[in-house]
Amino acid sequence: MTIGVSIILGKMLGVIFLGVGIGVFINARLYMGMVNELKNTVALRYLGGVIAMILGAMVISVHNIWELSWVVVITIVGWLMLIKGIAYVVFPSAMARLLDMYSKNKSGVKIRINASISVILGVILLYISCQR
Repeated sequence: MTIGVSIILGKMLGVIFLGVGIGVFINARLYMGMVNELKNTVALRYLGGVIAMILGAMVISVHNIWELSWVVVITIVGWLMLIKGIAYVVFPSAMARLLDMYSKNKSGVKIRINASISVILGVILLYISCQR
């Protein structure tokens, strides 16, 4: 495995995390509405799960590197996407209950915390992968 794949995935995931994080942070109410739609629509949970499984499987199929360096973050993200996707497809009712607990926070604090984590992760991935 060359470091080139890590750099490409780091840049791609960094841009995605940064963009999504900024979008969610700025439009928290809109995204809380989307969480409610996801919670109430089985087809959306299924589709989201399948997409997460595909993306997670793609990442770990080309980047399943477990070493103590920044590249392990990409591997962990890939596995988390795969696990999340499987959970949405195999346990749709349980995932709806989790979304319900998440959506009960009307102030948007939880979604803004998640958005902040996404932005930080995106900046870190972009910074490291662009330095290589």
